[in-house]
Amino acid sequence: MNQVPLMTTDEHAQMSRRTFFRKAGLIGIGVSLMDLAPKVLLPSARAERTLASSSQSDPQTTQSRLRTRTELLTILQGHPGGAQAIETARRRGANFSLGTNPTQPPQVQGTPPVTLFSFSLLLVPGQLQVGQSWVMFHVVDILKNSAINLRVSSTKSWASFQIDFPKNGWYLLNIEGLQTSGGAISARLVKNEQGGPIVQTWSYPSVPGTSEQKPIHRSFPAMFEYTGGTKGAILYLDNGSFSFVQFSAESL
Repeated sequence: MNQVPLMTTDEHAQMSRRTFFRKAGLIGIGVSLMDLAPKVLLPSARAERTLASSSQSDPQTTQSRLRTRTELLTILQGHPGGAQAIETARRRGANFSLGTNPTQPPQVQGTPPVTLFSFSLLLVPGQLQVGQSWVMFHVVDILKNSAINLRVSSTKSWASFQIDFPKNGWYLLNIEGLQTSGGAISARLVKNEQGGPIVQTWSYPSVPGTSEQKPIHRSFPAMFEYTGGTKGAILYLDNGSFSFVQFSAESL
């Protein structure tokens, strides 16, 4: 496992990001980022520019905001088993509806309002840990622009997520990625436990013309029921590549 050397402020100021990662042994090779301090993983300047300049009219382009719950559920419906997962969650008590915000329980006149339980989490390249929640990347590439790139070659990238769920119930998880090559992408999310079941699979077709100049924003949403025990999930990339943009979780 590669260890990132400690550096003084002056030394860091004199060294470009590319040189820093080359000296750390993290450019162009598969690495595990389990020991990499979150502050080292700076957001990609190219990704930030893309986020800010993407068209609002094209659902495939990167947006400079979090996707709404309705957008994520709509995307999920288009992937294998997604519609069934949504219906299963609805029948088992998940509180949401497509096209609107979560419905509030009906109020009886004269009674105090009912407050719904709410939880949300956001992890980004510059902050890979919040409290007891974190993400660790394994067998990934650190690109010249400091982006964390998951890919499939002789080995496959994977990422483990620890989510500090405050209580049992249903949660909507989502991994956002930036695709800069035109190949097809397939991935799966499993519960991080012995013999963990597959939570969700995703499949995106190849898109000719995709490049760093014309990237595509990819979302990997999943319905996740937490019933106690291990508070984690693992993303396995089975085909293709994309750069990590953000991970989000919210209660339903």
